Amino acid sequence: MKNKPHIFGLMLLAGIFTASMAAAQEMPPPEHMGQHEPGAKDRTAMTEKIEKELGLSPEQKTQMEAIRTEFEGKQKAARTELKTKKDALKNLLDSEKPDRAKVDTLAAEINTLEGATMRTHIDHLFKVRAILTPEQFKKLEEFHKKHREEHKEWKKGGHSEETKKN
Repeated sequence: MKNKPHIFGLMLLAGIFTASMAAAQEMPPPEHMGQHEPGAKDRTAMTEKIEKELGLSPEQKTQMEAIRTEFEGKQKAARTELKTKKDALKNLLDSEKPDRAKVDTLAAEINTLEGATMRTHIDHLFKVRAILTPEQFKKLEEFHKKHREEHKEWKKGGHSEETKKN
């Protein structure tokens, strides 16, 4: 029972990280294209900005790049597999007489993949925390929070004052 607050905290951080990753995949409005993502050039600019703000050492930069590359590879593979399974489930459910056993099997596979994706996020978070100092990690969290807020504005069709300055 003593571990429940720790588990809840980890799950909360994983959720925050997941939300930031989801936000990072969304497209900014046209006037902000090139500032953040989605292309490799934009990702490099974002990475350099984060590295500068955090004051990463050369060794930390190398370690962060390695875990980011590993994480992105795993996430891309998981998204592809999830999409395939969800499409298959949709097609099965849209059929005239869906096979309940097949639906249940696909649903269980999707559930397993989604759980694995969350564990990948949590593993990534722990790896990042192990590389950064507590101060750097706090700055990273603040950076992600600000970035998520900007994406909320983009989703609504508005722009925050900070976003207008960029």
